[in-house]
Amino acid sequence: MFSFIPFNSRDPRHKPTFGAVAAGEYQWFSVEMPRDMGVRAVRLVAGTDDGDFTSVGLEWKSTDNITEWWSVCRSFDHPGVYFYHFEYETSWGTGGIFMMAGGLGAFAASGDRWQQTVYAAGAAAPAGFAGGVMYQIFPDRFYSSGEPKTGVPSDRRMHTDLTDVPDYTADPATGRWNKDFFGGDLKGIEQKLPYLESL
Repeated sequence: MFSFIPFNSRDPRHKPTFGAVAAGEYQWFSVEMPRDMGVRAVRLVAGTDDGDFTSVGLEWKSTDNITEWWSVCRSFDHPGVYFYHFEYETSWGTGGIFMMAGGLGAFAASGDRWQQTVYAAGAAAPAGFAGGVMYQIFPDRFYSSGEPKTGVPSDRRMHTDLTDVPDYTADPATGRWNKDFFGGDLKGIEQKLPYLESL
């Protein structure tokens, strides 16, 4: 059962709409469950990152006597970033379906949730962005001008290689998860403007 994938957010059988949706736009969520689990109910649990989650029941749709499908069609009424997972009930109790890597679901008591971005209905992208390419830069990791760095806190770990792996050890005193500094700067971005324009 642990290798069984009950939900895949990138598979149109489970979620036909991929990517952001408009507020009020209905979309399907479908979960495939092993028939021998004896599932009595499945719920979609969704909410915003402020922790206000609500659930809606999925309807039993079909079975091939090995697996069965449960589905619901719902919308998110307000723009925002929503997170969701699933819960199910059997004769032996309740369980959850949470996200693994690649949008795949797994049976688990807790874990990561899927994300659904919802934009305002009728919103249009600025004309200049249509068909364009966006390039996101992380200044600290992009390019260093080579100029000396000042004002770097003494407790920071300075990297000389941009391919180094960050140190994710939490500092109990500050709660910060890393203190890495890779030396990229705005002047480095300026030096790379011809390269960016060539893209």
